[in-house]
Amino acid sequence: MSKVKMPELGEGRLYVISPAYTGDVLTAEAAEAYAAARVAEAMESSGWQPIKTAPRDGTEFQTWLGFWEPRCRFRPDSEGLEIWGRVDYDLDGWADASHLTATHWMPQPAAPSP
Repeated sequence: MSKVKMPELGEGRLYVISPAYTGDVLTAEAAEAYAAARVAEAMESSGWQPIKTAPRDGTEFQTWLGFWEPRCRFRPDSEGLEIWGRVDYDLDGWADASHLTATHWMPQPAAPSP
């Protein structure tokens, strides 16, 4: 495999190489937007949906908070995000999670058949 020498770029500029690589030089902001769009596409194609579409009536769902959280809900009285029982806090019940930023949600799977 041969090595390709990339030209020096100015500060705040970088190359983004993708399957549709055209050699375009993008700013860091444009590259981050490109990467975020690819992540969003991957999340949504796997069943994850944007958090703005999550139920707000207390229905439980799975959430992506930068990590997977299996039991979450929006409180119906305040729409504040809550998570169920945090092991690290030794809590068995709903806990406020409004300090966390959810980006995606997915419905809870059906229970297995006996």
